[in-house]
Amino acid sequence: MRGADLLDAMRLKDAEGWNQTLADWAFYLEHDPELCLVAEVDDQVVGTVMAINYNNEVAWIGMMIVDKSYRKYGVSTALLNEVIARLKDCQSIKLDASPAGSHVYEKLGFVVELELQRMIAASLSASVDVLANDFIQRIRESDIQHLIEFDSQAFGASRIGLIHHLAGSRLDIGWIARSQGEVNGFLLIREGTLYHQVGPLFAQSEALACELFSLAAKHLEGKPVTVDIHTSKVEFRDFLLSLGFETQRPFYRMYLNKNPFPGLPDSQFTLASPEVG
Repeated sequence: MRGADLLDAMRLKDAEGWNQTLADWAFYLEHDPELCLVAEVDDQVVGTVMAINYNNEVAWIGMMIVDKSYRKYGVSTALLNEVIARLKDCQSIKLDASPAGSHVYEKLGFVVELELQRMIAASLSASVDVLANDFIQRIRESDIQHLIEFDSQAFGASRIGLIHHLAGSRLDIGWIARSQGEVNGFLLIREGTLYHQVGPLFAQSEALACELFSLAAKHLEGKPVTVDIHTSKVEFRDFLLSLGFETQRPFYRMYLNKNPFPGLPDSQFTLASPEVG
């Protein structure tokens, strides 16, 4: 993929109704240019895939898109096989797959790790009390290193570039929680082309996750919002339903080879987005 391909990538993304922005695509290309691939027919981009390699520990594959006119010709298989080949030195390769896609990935050796759920609120309700809590504050620039360290433990690998991308430009829409001086949770929000995406949200308890999300809900009241949650967090899911969220579809986190860096699943409540984990 080249910079000149970004508008074509956006065209394919928009046709799928996905939420990524041009700035997101530019970040993927800047972070790992050799892992951002396109398929072309007669000089026209008809397919994309990208991956982010987190220090050869975990790599994340996403943005697998093929123009509807060119499906069932092996385009997606060729793109996927090529990006996997380029990740041969990575200890674990992961992706988030739709139920239909999971069967395709299983044939390639991917194994289901856990189930996720996409939830959407067309107009977020903030009819929830937010308790005053001196231990939860807006994220400041000086907090970013602390976010990176906490994210690394919760996610399972260091995502320095991603956290800077998500937090660096919009410090006004993120919160960090501390207990006895130690970070025990944080939440970030990014603005997509269709929805505000709330995530990642990591917290050491379900109660803290709900409290952090309450602050986001107040900020995003009346706006379209999407979240990708761990379905094991039943209490948190019910809390989101009370705010006007509806479940849209399930999907599955899968890994290839081994899974030596699962992070701390109990602390994981919402994803950053499916293409980056």
